[in-house]
Amino acid sequence: MNFAFNSIIIILLILPGFIFSLALYKSEEPFYYIPLTHRTIISLFASIISLLIWTSLFNTFLYPINYGTFLEIVAGKSNDQILQSISSNDLLCFSFYIITLYVFAYFVGLIFHCIVKKFKLDTKVKLLRLDSPWYYLLNGYDWEVGEPDLVIITAAVEFAGKGYLYNGYLETYYLDKNGELDRLILTDTRRRSIENDHLPDQYGEKTAKSVDDRFYRIDGHNFVLKCSNIKSLNIQFLKIDPIGK
Repeated sequence: MNFAFNSIIIILLILPGFIFSLALYKSEEPFYYIPLTHRTIISLFASIISLLIWTSLFNTFLYPINYGTFLEIVAGKSNDQILQSISSNDLLCFSFYIITLYVFAYFVGLIFHCIVKKFKLDTKVKLLRLDSPWYYLLNGYDWEVGEPDLVIITAAVEFAGKGYLYNGYLETYYLDKNGELDRLILTDTRRRSIENDHLPDQYGEKTAKSVDDRFYRIDGHNFVLKCSNIKSLNIQFLKIDPIGK
């Protein structure tokens, strides 16, 4: 029973690092795209830092807990006398300490998430980088103009031996469990056959035929494009100038 109690305490004290990592790589940066070694290092390091900082703050401003007793239990020195010395008030305070520690780790992770995203630190620090090049490509990380306002996708797709081009604005995208591109969600989507390209004029030069003349619009709000059907992909980034400039 003491061994089980030791294990529970250890797990509770390690969890803050993983909660920190979940906040750091929240939502659009899926957690499982991070290499396992990177994820483990960040989580364990964050657990140690969170414990040191929050323990100091908790003891100073909230309630001084007898951590020595709990450290003895974690170290395997627990016995009936030590367990009996823990009062219900100690357990209540320790429970509150654990809950607030998790909240602290999560919000610190969100702060680091904003810092990493704003300054693109994951492109400079390998330990923070996601194991998926598609994330950085589709979000325009290597674009020199800054963060794009719109992303236009043109995909070459083959159906029944015929080639088609699909063109639309990237709404969102999904990666598979290996971090590879699974499907694209497009809006304002249009399609044309590969053959319906610019036509040559009388001098043999291609005319500047408009996009609307060659493409036809696909009805619907969102168009789902399975990436297993895509033969090639063109990505164009757009920056919208503010009105008045």
